[in-house]
Formats: sequence, structure tokens, C-alpha cells
Amino acid sequence: MGDPVMPGAVNVLEFLSQDRKIRQQDEDRQKGLRDLWSQRDTGREEGREEGREEGREEGRQNMLATARELLAMGMPREQVVRATRLTMAEVEALERA
Repeated sequence: MGDPVMPGAVNVLEFLSQDRKIRQQDEDRQKGLRDLWSQRDTGREEGREEGREEGREEGRQNMLATARELLAMGMPREQVVRATRLTMAEVEALERA
């Protein structure tokens, strides 16, 4: 069985849809909502990317610190390169620093 309120709601909707000003206001409201949702989604994605970049940088700083410690303990450069996945040039630069 159908909802008894629906026929009345349909009549009101049909009446309001005939008014150009009301239709335009509704279209503007819907566009505003879509723009707001798009901005929210864009902001979230930018935040995620920023977090990933910060995480990569933090990981790199940790790897450099580990390499410094390994070098200070006397580990050969070749082993430090294998253990940290840094390049030989990066490890040599740490030795000179």
C-alpha cells in the first residue's frame, strides 16, 4: 500500500516546480552543496598527501640517524648502505659531516 502523504507531497512539488524563481534557488542550493562537498573532499586528499610527505621525510631522517649510528659503531659503509638503503654518496656525506 502507498503512503497517504505522498500524493499531497507530489502535488506540492509539482506546484513549486512551476515557479522559475524557486527552481533557480533550488538549483543554486544544490550547486552550492556540490561545491562544498568537492572542497571538503579536495581538502581531505590534500591533507592525506601532506601526511604522506611528512611521513616519508620523517622516515628519511630516521634512516639518516640510523646510518650515523652504524658508522659511529664502525660498521663498513657497504653494510650501512645495505642496512639503510641509502646511496653510497649519502653514506659518504654522513661520514664527512
